[in-house]
Amino acid sequence: MGIRNGAAKAGHTAREVTRLSSILNLLNRSEQPKASEEVLAHLSIAKGLFNRIVREDQWDWFTVSAQLGYPSRGLAHSIAFELSTLRSAIRYAHATCFANAHANLLRLPTRRCLAVFLGLARIIDEVDAGWIYILSTRELNDLLKIGMTMRTVEARAQRSIAPPVLQFHSEFAVVGVYPTRTEQKRSSILP
Repeated sequence: MGIRNGAAKAGHTAREVTRLSSILNLLNRSEQPKASEEVLAHLSIAKGLFNRIVREDQWDWFTVSAQLGYPSRGLAHSIAFELSTLRSAIRYAHATCFANAHANLLRLPTRRCLAVFLGLARIIDEVDAGWIYILSTRELNDLLKIGMTMRTVEARAQRSIAPPVLQFHSEFAVVGVYPTRTEQKRSSILP
C-alpha cells in the first residue's frame, strides 16, 4: 500500500516526504527493485538521517531524532548499516544480500521511525515519563542548561528564560520514568 505525500508532518519538504515515503513503500514490498539513481539516492538520504543520530555531529541531530521517533543510537546505527547494505544489494543486484537486509530492516523499528517522520504514526508517551536534558547555545559556548521536562525537549528549549536572541538546542537528552526524582538528585549534586 502506498503512502500519500500529503500525510507528512508540517515542516518537512515535499522532497523529504517523497524520499522517505519511497523507502517505506520499498520496505512494505518483498521484491527487489531495479537499481536506479533515484532509489539509491533515497536510501542514502534515509541512511544519512539515521547516521546523524549516531554521530551527533550536526547541530540538528536531536531534531532529526525527534522526527524519527527518538530511536536510540544503537538502533539508529543498526538501521543505517542495514540501509547501506540494502542500497549495495540493490546497486549490485545481489538477491541474497537484499533479502537479508530487507528482513533485518523489517525486524528493526525502521518502518515505525519512517512512519513517525511522515506523520503516519506517533509516539505513545509513558505515564510519568519525561526528559532529563542538557541544552546549549551557539552564541555562548560556556552556557549549559541542565534540567528536566515532562514536555518535549524542543518545547523546553523554546520556552527558555534566556534572552530571545539565544537559541538553545539539545546536547544530550534521555527519556525516563519519574524524571522529577532524577532532577532532584542532580540538583543535590550540581548547584
